[in-house]
Amino acid sequence: MLNEQGAPPEVVQEVLTEERAMKLYDDYCEAVGGLAFTGDLLPKSEEFFGDPSMVKQADAWRVAASKSFPILGTESLTFGDALVAIKAGFRVARAQWGELGMWIALSGNTTEPTMVEAHNMWSQHSQNEAMLQGGQVEVLPALILRTSDGKIAMGWVASQADLLSDDWAILA
Repeated sequence: MLNEQGAPPEVVQEVLTEERAMKLYDDYCEAVGGLAFTGDLLPKSEEFFGDPSMVKQADAWRVAASKSFPILGTESLTFGDALVAIKAGFRVARAQWGELGMWIALSGNTTEPTMVEAHNMWSQHSQNEAMLQGGQVEVLPALILRTSDGKIAMGWVASQADLLSDDWAILA
């Protein structure tokens, strides 16, 4: 995951392109039943993109991905595209939120659950639960919202308007 503070737009675009390329490849593999036209088993995306002998083919998937992903800095992303960016560690915002300073991001550094020690929990109830579980508790990732008055709201849920809009942008 990249640091959301000051990542150059070209780095953001490269990360998103790589993630999109892997997703497109995974979708392709699923669509063809995981088999090449020869009947051979297709490798998992991590193996495929990491194989030095597959550079030309992997680069072709990257080209396809770069053409399928809107240009960074434009305010024409769908919520699905914005969610890909969030999972890659970036903040996103709707166009109308710009003047208000509002944005959405992942609550932690990963999309996976994280073990948190009791003394690091944000509420007495959470601390008590962690103590009941041996001094730590598994915390699930969530979306957070920076509100217009500079507060962080935990557990943001998109409205139907947010889900259907095409005015999301990545904040680098």
